[in-house]
Amino acid sequence: MSVYPFELSENLELLVNSQQLNRAIANKEDTAESCWIKAFANLESGNRDEAIRLFEKIKQFASAPTSNNTIDSELNSHSNNAQFILSSEIELLLIQPMSYLSDSHFSKKLIGQIDKLPNDRLLGRLLHGLALLMQWRRHTAKALTFLIQAREIYQDISEKGGLSRILDTLGSVSSAVANHQHALLYYSESLAIKGLLNDAHGQAITLGNLSRLCLQLGRHQQARSFANLDLQLIDEKDVLSRARVLNLLARIEYSQKNWASARKTITEAIALVEQRNNETLFFCLKDLFLITLAEDSHSFETKNALEIALKKLHSLIPGKSEYHQVQYEFAQNIYLNKYSSISLDDACQLLVRMERLDLPEMEIEYRIWLCQLAHQNNQVSVANRHLLLARKVAKKTGFTRFLPNINSLMLEFNLKENINEEIVRTISDNIKKVDEGYLIRRKLGGGGFGEVFLAYDMINDRDVAVKRFHTGNLMDHRAQKSLWNQARLEF
Repeated sequence: MSVYPFELSENLELLVNSQQLNRAIANKEDTAESCWIKAFANLESGNRDEAIRLFEKIKQFASAPTSNNTIDSELNSHSNNAQFILSSEIELLLIQPMSYLSDSHFSKKLIGQIDKLPNDRLLGRLLHGLALLMQWRRHTAKALTFLIQAREIYQDISEKGGLSRILDTLGSVSSAVANHQHALLYYSESLAIKGLLNDAHGQAITLGNLSRLCLQLGRHQQARSFANLDLQLIDEKDVLSRARVLNLLARIEYSQKNWASARKTITEAIALVEQRNNETLFFCLKDLFLITLAEDSHSFETKNALEIALKKLHSLIPGKSEYHQVQYEFAQNIYLNKYSSISLDDACQLLVRMERLDLPEMEIEYRIWLCQLAHQNNQVSVANRHLLLARKVAKKTGFTRFLPNINSLMLEFNLKENINEEIVRTISDNIKKVDEGYLIRRKLGGGGFGEVFLAYDMINDRDVAVKRFHTGNLMDHRAQKSLWNQARLEF
C-alpha cells in the first residue's frame, strides 16, 4: 500500500482501509501506533494540520510500553516505537520541509539513518524528504543525488505512487536549473503514472508544477489553463491546496499586470488560509502587498493599509528563515521607495543575500526595479548594469518571462548587450568531450592570474584564444561573481 512508509500485514491494511478505522481506535489509549494510523488517515483526507499534530505527538513515545491490544500487536509484529518515530519525523519533513531549513541537527540526524535502513519504502520517503530540504536550501547536486537513489528504490520495489512523487520533485529541480526539457519529461511521466493509479490528488500536484513551469517560460495562457485544471481536481475540503493554486493564479495575473484579477484571486486565497496555515498565508499576503503597490495608488488609505500589512507580514516570518526575511525586505524596500525614501546603496544591500541564497526569480525582478530606481536618481551606468545582469540571469536560469520587459527597458534606455555569453559550451583538450565546445590545441602563455590557450571553435569552425582564470584559488565565490559581472560590462 503506497501511502505507508513500511509494509503492514494484510489484516491491518484491511482495517486501516475500512470504515471501521475510527471506531476501532477511537476508544483506545493513544500510543505511537494508534497516533500513526490516525495521522495517515488524516493525511489521506487532506487534514494536514491534524496529521502534523499527531506526528509531533508520536515523537513523545520514544519509551512508551508495548500494548497487547490487536492493533498494537499487528503493528509491533513488523516494527517498534522507534520505527514509528522515525517514520513520523520523515513525514513531517515531507509535509513542511521549509520548517527545517535552518535545523542542521535534524537533517544530519536523518542523513545518518540512510545507511541503517534497507532499500524499502521507508528509505525512499526519507531520501525524498531530504531532497526537498536540499532543494529549498539550493543544494541542487545533493537533492539530485537523493532523488536518483530514491527513484531506483521505488523502481526496484515496483512502487508507482512513490515513483511519481519522485518524478515531480525531479521536474522541479530540473526547472530550477533551467533544464526545461527534462522537467517536462519528468512531469509527463508522473502524470501518466498517476492516471494509471486514478490518483486525482497527485495529478493536481503535477498540473500545478506544469503551471509553474509555463509561468517561468512566460507561457501565461498555458500556465493559467494548467492551474485551472489543477483547481478542478482538488477536493473542496483541501483548502490549503486550493489556496496555493489560487496564489499561483494570482501570480500569473500579476505577471501580466492584470491587477484587478490578481487582487480578487489572492484575496480568495487569503480567506481560505487565514487562521489555518501561516506559511501559505505569508506568501499570499506578500503577493497581495506587491499587487497593491503595483496598482500605482498613492492614497493615504492605501498607505495605511500597506503599513498594517507589512507589520502582519513581519509577524508571520517563521523562526530564523532567511528566505522569508529576504521576501519581506524585498516588499519593504519597494514600499519605502514609493511612500517614504530609500537610498540606492541601501536597496542594493539586499542583492548580496539574494545571490547567496540563490533566488534567481527574485533577483531578476529586483534588479529590474533597481534599474528603474537608478534611472530616477540619474545613475545611468548603475541602471544599465542591473538591467544587463537581470537579462543574463534570466537567460541563464530560464526565467524567460522577464525578457520582454527587460528588452523593452533596454530599448527605452538605448542599451545594447555587447557580449554574447556562451554559458554551457565545454572547453577541453579531449575531442570526445567537445562536440559543441572548444578543443584546446596548445598553451600560448600564462601567469599568476590565468593561462591563455589556442583553441578550436567546433561550432563556428575557427581558431580562438581562450583565457582560463585562476579565480577559484584566489578569491571566494562572492568576489568571483563580482569580478565576472564587471568583466561582462567592460567587454
